[in-house]
Amino acid sequence: MTGRLRELDDAWVPTAAGRLRGLLAQVRRAAGPGNTFGRTVTRVVHDEPALAGSVAAVLLAGVLIASVGESAVEQPGGRNAGVVLPTTPPALVATIGPAPGASVATYLTRAGYDLRHYGEIAAGRPTYAVVDLRRYASVAEATTTFDGATVVRAYVRVPSRLPTEVRSVPVNGLQDLSGGITKAAQVAAATAKSYGALLATFHPQSHADRVTRARYALQRRAARLEAARLARPATCRCIFAVVVLADIQRLAALSRIAAVRVVDPASPVIPIAGLTVRPLLPEATTAVPRTGLLGG
Repeated sequence: MTGRLRELDDAWVPTAAGRLRGLLAQVRRAAGPGNTFGRTVTRVVHDEPALAGSVAAVLLAGVLIASVGESAVEQPGGRNAGVVLPTTPPALVATIGPAPGASVATYLTRAGYDLRHYGEIAAGRPTYAVVDLRRYASVAEATTTFDGATVVRAYVRVPSRLPTEVRSVPVNGLQDLSGGITKAAQVAAATAKSYGALLATFHPQSHADRVTRARYALQRRAARLEAARLARPATCRCIFAVVVLADIQRLAALSRIAAVRVVDPASPVIPIAGLTVRPLLPEATTAVPRTGLLGG
């Protein structure tokens, strides 16, 4: 193989060098007597004919740039596929709250550290933070606890042995809590209705089918319970976490309230749209459940 490559070099390089010398002669004549580029390249090719291929490639690239470069740069609306356009920077995203399966004690320690660290870098900037409660609270109790805070989201769950859902309730302040929880009740009622329609058409044929049907029936019971309790937000103790927008002074004050379990802040540069929240259930004391803790 090496010998064959040498034969190709011996045959191709002299030919390329000769043609390149002729091409450079034309370039020199076109450029005029004051141009030294052509004479320099011609001397290099004459002295080192093995460089003919490389010089030819560079010269060809220069010719192409000279002929199409101006139109490619100055005609943004044209059909130049080679134009590199600026790309949109990636959106800033973050997650606050414990990961499923994590140690609760470890998470509480880390969240406390994050709050102190935010105080060091905040420079007066507000940020979003999830505030978890020690126990489920009613609307009136939550309003008292978070009085004066800018609440943008609440997390509710109807405490039960049934598999009731964690539901995210967007709000525009504490005054929206009751209305948001009522909407969550409507969603739960629709969920129960959907399970009922599914069960009406489900005719088990095997043990696995019967297990699945029993699970659907349990989910319908849970959804019915949710719909009934959440429809009465004034008496439902179901709020267990909120997301607030606050500065370090407000967050530090919240962390000292007896009803508050932990305050976990995000970076000040993260918008609410880029924030995924994992609220901590009051009954989670050793490890965070791996299922049924859907935030965001």
